[in-house]
Amino acid sequence: MAKLGNVKYDVIVAVGYTDRIGNEGYNKRLSVRRANAVKSYLVANKGVDASNVFVDGKGEANPVTGTTCIGKGMSACNPIVALRSRLPL
Repeated sequence: MAKLGNVKYDVIVAVGYTDRIGNEGYNKRLSVRRANAVKSYLVANKGVDASNVFVDGKGEANPVTGTTCIGKGMSACNPIVALRSRLPL
């Protein structure tokens, strides 16, 4: 049993997500990169053993909005996401 702050743990599972902008394959890879970034941070900055951190990327799966936005335009569920899609990055 290890400890991170005041929390005892056996393993940590870092799960990455994305929004629904972009294609499914790209979003899946991005979500895995995000989860790996969390793992890297925990290992480098918090002394967590890398073998105790597992990563998973959900991509667009399990959205916070559930099925509310299916079939609707982007601005129907999140005006900030719609705005971001029109701004150059």
